[in-house]
Amino acid sequence: MEGAVPQAQWKVCRDCNVEQPIDQFLDRRGNGRIVRKCLDCRDKQRASVTIQLFPFYRSSSPS
Repeated sequence: MEGAVPQAQWKVCRDCNVEQPIDQFLDRRGNGRIVRKCLDCRDKQRASVTIQLFPFYRSSSPS
């Protein structure tokens, strides 16, 4: 079809198995590489690693 707008490309995340737009899978370094985990899953993984490495940053008050 001439003049047709291309539909967004979609990809399924390896961790959450949710189909999301391809822009959620771009590498953070900005090199255009497509990764296997979506941005949400990568953020969750990064947050859990930070908590494991730095447990004293947790907001719980000492008793």
